[in-house]
Amino acid sequence: MEEKKDNSFQSCKQKKELEIILPDSAEENAQDEWAVIQEPYAAFYEEPDEASGIAAHARLGDVLLVEGRKINDNKELWIKFSRGWIQNNVVVIYSNKLKAESA
Repeated sequence: MEEKKDNSFQSCKQKKELEIILPDSAEENAQDEWAVIQEPYAAFYEEPDEASGIAAHARLGDVLLVEGRKINDNKELWIKFSRGWIQNNVVVIYSNKLKAESA
């Protein structure tokens, strides 16, 4: 009588469940981009144009979620935030909040 060989692998170690706890920032959308204000004092505009009214202000080091982008009629790139619009040259964009906060 031929003996059947078992070709499966087995481990003598007991499997342990591993719980991974993610920080709150892990819930952010993977597509989100974050900006850091690079000027001591910057103005948010109501529209992507310096001729529009000032909506709010930001300070050096403020970290903000990017909501959109637009190139205006003067071929200037503007970044949209919840407070309003800022010109691209006033901020540095990062791929996630952690990178922006550690910049």
